Amino acid sequence: MKKHTCTLFVLLSLSFSTIAAPFGDPHRPGPALPRDNAPLTILPPTAELIVIGGLTYYLLNGLYYQKQDGRYVVVDRPSGGAMSVLDYNGKRYYVKDGHYYQRNIDDEYIEVPRPAGL
Repeated sequence: MKKHTCTLFVLLSLSFSTIAAPFGDPHRPGPALPRDNAPLTILPPTAELIVIGGLTYYLLNGLYYQKQDGRYVVVDRPSGGAMSVLDYNGKRYYVKDGHYYQRNIDDEYIEVPRPAGL
């Protein structure tokens, strides 16, 4: 019984020491962060998908990416500045350069026809 108790104590102490290690430990490799303007093969889940004028962009850390040849490359910010918000007939629209967008359930911007009556 004494041998089993000692083994259990050692195993528990090892598991607690692993959990208690700080996240900022410089000896532990963390997730790689994209360098400015570096092409990416995989986008992090924090990248926001935006469709503007039928073109798909991914916004990450203030940079706009588009998929080209199987990689995501940094592109110029879409022209026209920020989108305006328009609430009309109980629906929310985002307007930019005369184009109308709505967000879908996945929080993506999808271009929609101009609402009737506008």
